[in-house]
Amino acid sequence: KLDTHREQDRIALLIWIGLIIGFCVYGVLTDWGRSVTGSYLVAGQAWLSGDDPYTTGSTDLFGFLYLPHAAIIWTPLSLLPGDVADCLWRVFTIGVFAAGCWRVFKVAERLAGGPMILLMTILAVLPSLSAMRNGQSTLPMTGLLFLGSVAALRGRWWFAAIWMAIAVAIKPPAIALVLVVWAIFPA
Repeated sequence: KLDTHREQDRIALLIWIGLIIGFCVYGVLTDWGRSVTGSYLVAGQAWLSGDDPYTTGSTDLFGFLYLPHAAIIWTPLSLLPGDVADCLWRVFTIGVFAAGCWRVFKVAERLAGGPMILLMTILAVLPSLSAMRNGQSTLPMTGLLFLGSVAALRGRWWFAAIWMAIAVAIKPPAIALVLVVWAIFPA
């Protein structure tokens, strides 16, 4: 029976940890055929060597499609062996997404007046599995936007600005929510 907050929190946390471990193992066991990690890795290496990250060898269908900031973010990982970089990237992406979800879910629980974290975790994870498998930067972008939104709700403007600025640096579509938050909270 899952009627306490603590039990639901524990199971939800185990789900997130299991996803991180599972997708790290998946990343190591596959050839990155369905992962964008190779594009990020090549872009980070190109940035370090002073090359153009947009024309340096494409490892997937489209290559590197993000702002230069994303290549800069990848530079520390580009110094590591590919499998280690992929695993750390997945820890980062799923971890940031989980942290953002957790903060939003806790706000929702307070509004609903009861434990909802387990149900909300399952509902957030299911549509995100493809992005987790592919190593997409959509996950940390979303997690950072969640963190920024909760910070804005609490009037913590510097944290909101920092989380949202990093989200835009990781993936430009984040600017849409940043503009909405700016319109709602012009401070």
